[in-house]
Amino acid sequence: MMILRKALLMSLAVFLSSSIAFANQDRGGDAPYFSRMPNSYVVENIQKEYDSHLFTIPDGEISVEGKKTVVEYGPNDEDNPPSALQIIRNYANAAVGKGGTVLYTHDDGTLTARMQSNGKEVWLEVLAWMSGEYRVTIIEKETMRQDVKASDLLTALNTNGHVPLYINFDTGKADIKAEHQTVISEIVALLQQNSGLRLIIEGHTDNVGEPDNNKRLSEQRAQTVMNALKQNGIAAERLQAVGYGQEKPAADNTTDDGRAKNRRVELVKR
Repeated sequence: MMILRKALLMSLAVFLSSSIAFANQDRGGDAPYFSRMPNSYVVENIQKEYDSHLFTIPDGEISVEGKKTVVEYGPNDEDNPPSALQIIRNYANAAVGKGGTVLYTHDDGTLTARMQSNGKEVWLEVLAWMSGEYRVTIIEKETMRQDVKASDLLTALNTNGHVPLYINFDTGKADIKAEHQTVISEIVALLQQNSGLRLIIEGHTDNVGEPDNNKRLSEQRAQTVMNALKQNGIAAERLQAVGYGQEKPAADNTTDDGRAKNRRVELVKR
């Protein structure tokens, strides 16, 4: 009986230790740009190609859009977990070490930081708890995206007479980025499928910069879009390009979100 009891206890110990080991196996990869705390494991990793997140900053919150990664971590040693303050300080030091700026931190376990990496603006939030668990949220900031289809464009034009497109350009430039060629292709398809349709291509900007420069730039951008359509076989007489600069805002220019909505190209039915 004693031998049987010892065997049962040993089996139970093996089962418990294997269960703990299994529980502490990573369930996903690490957050980009930053290493995890020592002796911790990944509980969950969620990635979205495009999403937004509200980051805490000194005067409130700011919404940032782009590629989003959220990773939950847990301590391997639950009897001796890192403190929330230790977690926050480690990530703050790491962000500063990468040339970033700590925008907000609180000893209760909250951190917001921002940095540049390979030309990208990267935002970091860390929320830490007394249990040693913590969540890392990273947004690799991108300008507003828009997935469009020719049929959706036609519906909007027939319903509203115009449709805004967020064809983004580098600051002060009028070259169409490669990532927006799909939008151009859908406009071409729209015009090919509707031979009687004629469009005015309007360029619009936010209110950052000199009004005259903004108007000139918006004209150049509208012209660039029109030229791209002509290069794809659309007849010139069906198209017209005009730039309004900051004269016709679609949203509030006092916020980042509003300015992003104002930097647009609109298709207007003639």
